Amino acid sequence: MAGYVHVEPQRVPGSLRLDLVATTCPVTERYGETCQAYDQRYGTIHWCPFMYGLRIYGSYRERADLRSPDEARLWMATELDPWHTDYRVLCLRQGSANTLVGANPLP
Repeated sequence: MAGYVHVEPQRVPGSLRLDLVATTCPVTERYGETCQAYDQRYGTIHWCPFMYGLRIYGSYRERADLRSPDEARLWMATELDPWHTDYRVLCLRQGSANTLVGANPLP
C-alpha cells in the first residue's frame, strides 16, 4: 500500500542542508523520520528507501512531480526558496526486512 506523507522542511543549523521530515512516518508510525536529506553546498541528496516520489505544491497547485532522487536534486538546486514550499512525499507504507527507515545521513 502506498500514499502521501506530509513533511516539514527543516534547516540543519550551521549548514546549507534541508531535510524533509515526516509529520507521521507511515512505516514507523511516529513523528520525525527524515524522508529526504539534501545538502545545497555539495548537491547531494538521499531518500528514505520507502520513498518513491516527491510532489511539490505552490499557491494551492502542483508545481512538480518528481520520481527519482536525481530529479529532486535538480529541482532543489534550481528552486529559489525551497524553505517555503509545500512538499508531499510518496511513500510505501509496508516494511521490508533488513531495511532501515529514513534517508541515509549526510556527513
